[in-house]
Amino acid sequence: MTPAGKIFLCLLLSLATAMVIRALLGEKRDLWFERKVPKSFITLRTKLSMYVAIGTPKTFKGALVVAFLLALVALECTAVCFFL
Repeated sequence: MTPAGKIFLCLLLSLATAMVIRALLGEKRDLWFERKVPKSFITLRTKLSMYVAIGTPKTFKGALVVAFLLALVALECTAVCFFL
């Protein structure tokens, strides 16, 4: 696989992982994370990015979710880089 293909695959896997984690959080997202709505034209986001963005953690459980998500994405990208 070409390096560009690996980068694209890592991007797709990371997006899919973030969407799954977001779906699994459900209502707990509002309890564990604080979302900031963009107010200027420069920081506007698409509907997909607003759905996937979980926000900044405001509790310890939120920080654990972020750490788990980062570790999972790093593991996926490492597997793509070394095994494909």
